[in-house]
Amino acid sequence: MINSAPHFVYKILTTSQWEAIQQNGFTSEFASELDKRDGYIHLSQSHQVAPIAQKYFSNMTDGVLLKIDFAKIQPLVKWEPNSKGEDFPHVYGELPKEAIIHQHTPFNTQTFNFESLMEANQKNSSYGLKP
Repeated sequence: MINSAPHFVYKILTTSQWEAIQQNGFTSEFASELDKRDGYIHLSQSHQVAPIAQKYFSNMTDGVLLKIDFAKIQPLVKWEPNSKGEDFPHVYGELPKEAIIHQHTPFNTQTFNFESLMEANQKNSSYGLKP
């Protein structure tokens, strides 16, 4: 379990997934294939974004990185460990769109500065990811 709640959590999506969510609601049914398979929305803390991007989105050049206000979704989040024992935030059900405070597009996993994202999150700053 985590020691303290993060200020923000993040979600990486393809452009088509983001478009489907905007039209239909933010549920696992319209998010990633992994979300559909597992039945919940996978989210990441700032320090988890880079490894997730490398593992699942290594060639993404025109995706979307969503910055989500954790306080607005905290009651919906269940913290669960991955296969290595690291806790990740998961949302079962619908993630409210008003919790999304910024969408970074186009999100390119090859050029995005992940280190600055982590530093900004530690300072509770927005790293240009403003509402």
